[in-house]
This record gives sequence, structure tokens and C-alpha cells, in this order.
Amino acid sequence: LTFGINTGNVGLRAHNSFLAMSTMASSAHVQTKAGETKGAANLLGETAVVGKPCAWISVNHDKVALLDGYNIANMSPPILVMASDAIPNIMLDQLLLSGDNADNNSKQTKVTLSCASLREEHCLDRAKNALSFGEMGLVPAATSKNSDYPPAVDSSPIHMYCHLVDMIDLGVGGGKTMVLLGIDEVVMKKEILTLPPPAGDGGRSILALVDAAKMKPLAAMGHGKYATMSGVHLLLRPSQTQDKNGWESDPFVLKDVKYDDDDITTTSSIPDTVEWITSEPSPLGFNPLKAIVIPRPIGWISTYHPATVPHIAPYSFYIDVARGDTPMVAFSAFRPAGNSLKDAQLDVEETKCFGVSTVTQDLVEAMNLSSAPIERGESEFELAGLVAQAGTHVRAPLVQGAKVQLECEYVKTVDAGGFSVIIGKVVSSRVAKSVLTNDGAVDGKKLKPVTRLGYTDEYAVIDQCVEVSPSV
Repeated sequence: LTFGINTGNVGLRAHNSFLAMSTMASSAHVQTKAGETKGAANLLGETAVVGKPCAWISVNHDKVALLDGYNIANMSPPILVMASDAIPNIMLDQLLLSGDNADNNSKQTKVTLSCASLREEHCLDRAKNALSFGEMGLVPAATSKNSDYPPAVDSSPIHMYCHLVDMIDLGVGGGKTMVLLGIDEVVMKKEILTLPPPAGDGGRSILALVDAAKMKPLAAMGHGKYATMSGVHLLLRPSQTQDKNGWESDPFVLKDVKYDDDDITTTSSIPDTVEWITSEPSPLGFNPLKAIVIPRPIGWISTYHPATVPHIAPYSFYIDVARGDTPMVAFSAFRPAGNSLKDAQLDVEETKCFGVSTVTQDLVEAMNLSSAPIERGESEFELAGLVAQAGTHVRAPLVQGAKVQLECEYVKTVDAGGFSVIIGKVVSSRVAKSVLTNDGAVDGKKLKPVTRLGYTDEYAVIDQCVEVSPSV
């Protein structure tokens, strides 16, 4: 397989099984088929991160569109993060006009997000346009208690009523910003809840759990393609070996889901909708944010300790924050008690770069092992039996054999409360030819990325393609 390149700062190398492309210059082109060319950066721009959660977004009271990618920036207070590129221009203009009022709660722009699921797949051919509910083929839900918020999508099982927190300038022109939304209220329908197992002595009192299989979440795969999961997989956190000299991972298994006759739908003690005002404790008995923002792509972030120790750890609060000619990604890292920082954040801010490797099923147990809490001077690559492959454009290690590898230059860190959002510009990517489409884009159906769900041991493989009919 031969690939042609344009001269300039962008290099393109075809190896036995990988296509590597640099996105350092927006003018470069890669020839992928005879007579057909596309910008290398644009091929990656919407597929740098795949398997992203989707939500219907409303910024005013008469328009709705599909937000094809967002994630969590902070757990409490709950804050969501997304690329301005993911928001239709007419809605983005409204957010921009409200930017000066972000500190005035009475004038803050209200935004409603409705978690997207297979219940709305009939709308996907026109979903990225801002249309009226009728034109989109959707029905607006009854208004929230506070009529300041736009209507939610009635068929969606989860509604999030939000306000604009900030729009962070990414410094690349074109009005590209990272958008932060604070969640004020969450409404969850009973149909996607399930009864918890009996609590042991001294256990927390849990009203219900959010069931990912019942949610049927929609995942964005880039370039107007969507998919969903075939089921819920289980993988417990790594545990120390009996001799305490190492760590081990349980196998990655498909959960056997069975709903009893006395399922939650017939449980009268739980209302038809559960409402959570986020400034108060959740009526479910726990913070459900990670269970409702799904599936979450895993950013397998790799860095060098300044003393050349290769580090790697998985982050499921990971999303693209800019697309097109200047793709950028961001991951949100928790700041533990005492305000100490995670190794990844420390390393990135010192070395000014990081790598990202996509997690697929053949690497999932190694990914799990890399989350073990080992000392800063130790290497998770060594612990997980991974080979650290040197980056070609930045001084960061990558996972040898990963089907998608990104090399990123550090841009900035944004304080999001108890979490830090670390932003990087993608300057080079390396993609296995086995997961490319004929025109050279990343094919999510072939990639089948592993994503994170809501609870400690829950994951999903995004492997079920959702067919979208072309717009008429």
C-alpha cells in the first residue's frame, strides 16, 4: 500500500501495518485513493477520539441538535466539557453572546442536554443541524420546574439542565474554545434504573442504580457515524498478588444481565422520575454522574517522568476539545486530598507533552493493570507487560501495538474545581491500516474501542454500528 505526501512540515509514513501522519501543518494533504485527497488533519479531526457520549442540546426554546461528544470535567459540582466544534454555529453564537454574563447567575445562558440513545436513531440523518423539534422528528418534554431552561427531548431517559460556566480560548484562532457547562438538575426516568443488590451491614443505602444496558446509549464515532455497545463488560480493579510483590487483573467478561419479574418498573417505592438538584445529595444515595455520561472513551495517557521512567494510566474523563486542522484532546485528572497531583499531570506540565493510545479488547487487561497505584519512580509499562514505543514528534512513550496512537504537545491546564483539565494539541498520529476506511479515516466499526461505564467494574466495547440513512 503506497501513500503520497505533499511537501512541508507534515510527514506520512507507510509501514507494514501502520499509517502514520503528522498534523503539524494544516496545508498538508495525503493521497488515499487515486484522484481523491483529504487533509491529514481533517481525517483525524473527528476521529481522534471515538466512542464518545452523545446528547441532544438545546440552547434556546425552539432548536435542538445532537452534541456528538462531551465528557466529565469535574464530579462535584458536576461540570461537563466539550469542544465548541461539536456545537452548531447558531447555538454557539448564543453561548458566545452570553460569555460576558457568566458570573451573573440571573443572566447565565441555560442549556439543556438530553442523553442520546437508540430511541432517537430515526433522527440521526439530520442530527447535527440545529432544527426545530418537529423538523428533527422529536417531541419536547414537559418543561423543567424552572422555565428558564430550554425543553429536553421527551424520549431521552436522562435530562440535564445546565448553565454556561466558561468558554476557554484554545489559542488557535477560528473561535475554537473548550466549553464548560455546570449541571444544575438531573432528571432520570425510572425505566433506566435497576434495583441495587442488598446492602451489607454498614453499607450505603442505595435507592437504585442507573443501568447502562437499559439506557441504550449512543456513541459518536466521527464523520457522522454512530454506534452502540453489545452489552456490559465487567473488569475489577487490579489487585495485589498474594506475596504482595506484584499486581494481577481479572479477565474481561460479558455481564450476564437478567431482570427478575419484580423488576424496578413494578417497584412502587421509586417514582416514575428521580430528580437530583446537584447542590444537594442525590436521592439515589450516590453521585450518578459517571453512570449517566456514558460511554466514556478511555484516554490511555503516557508520559516520561523527568528521570526517564515511562508512565501510563487510563483516564475516562477524556474528550476532543478541538477538531479539524488543529485537533486537540483533553483529560481531566483528579486532585487527591492534600492537593497532590497525579503523575500524568506532573509529567505533562514538566515535559510539555504526552502520548495517547486507544484501548481495544486485546489491550484491556494491560490497561487495567496500568491503573495500579504504584510509586512514582516505578513504571506502569513494566508492570503491565507493555512495550514503550518512542514518539517521533514529541518525547513521550506510546503503547506498541495500539491501533491508534496520538502524540500531543501540552497547551494548558484548566482548573475545574477538584479536577485539572489538561489540554494537548495533536501533532502526530499513527493508525493501524486494519482500522482505516477506504478513504483513510479511522473506522470505529473496525476499531471497536473499549469504553468506560458508570460503576467500578463496568466497561463496554463499542462494536454495534448504527446505520444512518443519508439526508434527503
